[in-house]
Amino acid sequence: MMTMTTPDVLDLDTLTLAAVRAGALRDRPVTVLGLARSGIALTRFFVDAGAAVTVYDGRRSDELGEAIAALGGRAVRLMLGPDVDPSAAWAGASLVATSPSISPDFPTTEPALRSALRALVDARGAGDATVPSLLSEADLFLRLCPAPTVGVTGTKGKTTTSSLTAAILAAHPSHPVILGGNIGSPLIERVSELTPAHRVVDELSELQLPTLSRGTTVAAYMNVTADHLDRHGTLEAYRAVKRRLMELVPDGGAVVLNAEDAVVSTYEPRAGVTTVTYRRGAPVAGGMGVVDGWIVADGVPALDGGGRASSGQIMPVAELAIPGAHNISNALAGIATGLLFSVEPEAIRSAAAAFTGVEHRLEHVATVDGIRFINDSQGTQPDAVAAALRAFDAPIVLIAGGREGDRHQRARTGRRRTRVRGRAHRRERPRPRGRVPRRGPLPDRARARSRDGRPPGGRPRARRATRDCQLGRDGPAQPGGRELRHVRRLCGPRPRIQGRRRTVGGDP
Repeated sequence: MMTMTTPDVLDLDTLTLAAVRAGALRDRPVTVLGLARSGIALTRFFVDAGAAVTVYDGRRSDELGEAIAALGGRAVRLMLGPDVDPSAAWAGASLVATSPSISPDFPTTEPALRSALRALVDARGAGDATVPSLLSEADLFLRLCPAPTVGVTGTKGKTTTSSLTAAILAAHPSHPVILGGNIGSPLIERVSELTPAHRVVDELSELQLPTLSRGTTVAAYMNVTADHLDRHGTLEAYRAVKRRLMELVPDGGAVVLNAEDAVVSTYEPRAGVTTVTYRRGAPVAGGMGVVDGWIVADGVPALDGGGRASSGQIMPVAELAIPGAHNISNALAGIATGLLFSVEPEAIRSAAAAFTGVEHRLEHVATVDGIRFINDSQGTQPDAVAAALRAFDAPIVLIAGGREGDRHQRARTGRRRTRVRGRAHRRERPRPRGRVPRRGPLPDRARARSRDGRPPGGRPRARRATRDCQLGRDGPAQPGGRELRHVRRLCGPRPRIQGRRRTVGGDP
């Protein structure tokens, strides 16, 4: 059983899955902050473990109908709305658990809650043993998880690499695989079913990483550029957050590093942690690379301690179904992880070749009169948009928007035959309005609009699929179908399209 520093406050260092199963949380007062996806999962987990749960959220109950319904009638105390004092929600609590976006260090956290959390953390740091510990859903999962874990992070490419890695690990017949974290469902709800035989792929974003006190068995990195500076303030702070996953890898674990990324290639794990690098050229010793059109390994070790190392050809690059040079890099990371976990090369080849990608990331929507429409609505950053455009042969039409201007996006692609279409936002100047040609290429007909957003003739302008497939609080809504409907609206009943263009849609 667990020990406690006081009769009321839980000692997190002794909180294990075995202790939870033995009733360590039964009748203990626990506060959950935030009732979005992670908060819902935390609440269900704690209630099912026997805890007496209080939920705080600054939104009113009429804004949280779906979230409350998702609790499935579990008995919880709800403290909701802007008039609630956040600190009252954890008065007398044994533990406080948060959604990843709630932090005393994030300026994006609601001010009253942020101030109350800062006081809580400072009191705990000053040695007040009566103050409950604060931990996140991501950290709680890693504390309790009995299975080996793979943490996947990077500015872009996390979801594709996480999904591909899970598919590769699932090719091992003896080890069931769970995929979650920043992708799909919060993992805390799956922890009770896990055993040491499982393998867990945990996509980790810049929201979750600062909250971790435990690392993953393997940390796989794609790239680190610049993003989310509204939360982290400076590029240096953002890079420090990303680096944390590597710093937490335990002895006997491994890091998988992109040797072609200017930031990731400088990482140096501590002694006792295996390093596997990957690049799209010849591999270094102990790493992954590409030689004569083949993905190859050069002595990638297995983590099972048997002294096994994989070398030689794994699969032809041409067998990858996911397009673009950046996806070759993502595949190298996933394959390296498979080899670390002793998945046979032939099984890796079959799994990687069968992987066709994920929604909203270079997702094929439709082909209309020879034009391929690609939904890349997760391309929310210039580097990601540039990588998407480089994945296809010109000519390309990019339907995009954003804060920095279409011309800047075009400059980042390095592609002279890329035509940019889209409505500008915020600091951008709107494009000149004009007539919609009744015939001619689709981009020319989709471009022009009148002052109210309707083309001449009164027919409502088709909203860009990239705007309508924005991720909501609980993930993508109606993936695939919505984009296809808007492609059809853009094309009209009988489109007259000249030439062959591929259209890549990016998120504003």
